Amino acid sequence: MAVIPPDQLEIRERLGKAVGSWMRRNKWSQQVFHDWALAVGSEGPWNSQISLLLRGKHDPKALFWLAMGGFNEAVAGGDLRQVKDQKLKARILDADPFLTSLGEPATATDFFGMFVGQVAIPQEYLIAAELTDEECKDIGEKARKLFRSHAEDQMITPKEAWESLSKVCSAEGITGAQAKIFQRVLGGWADWTPDDIAAMRMDPIDLIKSWAA
Repeated sequence: MAVIPPDQLEIRERLGKAVGSWMRRNKWSQQVFHDWALAVGSEGPWNSQISLLLRGKHDPKALFWLAMGGFNEAVAGGDLRQVKDQKLKARILDADPFLTSLGEPATATDFFGMFVGQVAIPQEYLIAAELTDEECKDIGEKARKLFRSHAEDQMITPKEAWESLSKVCSAEGITGAQAKIFQRVLGGWADWTPDDIAAMRMDPIDLIKSWAA
């Protein structure tokens, strides 16, 4: 058996973490991949393969990457007519595809490139894998303090402060749904999750500091 260099092992582990983040965001188990493969007659990805991939232990053949690309294409809006299980179809239709750093659904070639380190693994998935719920709670508390402090310094109401900050959020590419979560966190009604912060592709603390500068 060939010895895999340490740097390649690290890349495989990072990809496994990224795929795990993607799965958590879509609330999938490994069985979703497996059931899709059975439904459409694909050569995977099987649940055992996904399990190994998540742990950085998989050394797959070419057909696995073709299967991963095919599955991601289905998630991105591909043909699901062969999927007769309505629950499975809904779980795929309601999910987000794995995106490249350019924001495009990853193809078989993209997945393989990430596996060998020749294509960048999107940071949003890696950030989500590294953050904990407790760290997100701490980020939310710090964000609230910064937000309230600046509002007090400017002698404006929280509503006025949010109206001002929301314009910065929009300019930075924060979506409407992300802005609603942002507002709830600042109001103390919610905390961010690792996936919430990763999806914004920026540190919310840095965004608030930029607004308050």
